[in-house]
Amino acid sequence: GCTTKKEEEKEVVGGWQTVEDGTVTDELQEIFNKATEQLDGVDYKAIKLLETQVVSGTNYKFLCDSTVVAPDAETKQIIMTVYQDLEGNVEVLEIIDAE
Repeated sequence: GCTTKKEEEKEVVGGWQTVEDGTVTDELQEIFNKATEQLDGVDYKAIKLLETQVVSGTNYKFLCDSTVVAPDAETKQIIMTVYQDLEGNVEVLEIIDAE
């Protein structure tokens, strides 16, 4: 593959691994659901897994559709980083707009 210098650096520095097959498996869906159940007022739907990072536990970066729970709300794409610790607890680390 042809990776740019920037991408290579990102892999080394951040330790993020790009996921080739971004299918949201049942296991990932469970992690995602657990992370987003505390988030009220917005409906999130995981579209694909973009990257993972092994820390003490694992960080998952999901591409998602996000829709505010309101009539005629627009759906926009966001990237959500979810952390799962070694005990299986999950939390949302950040939500940014997908470009």
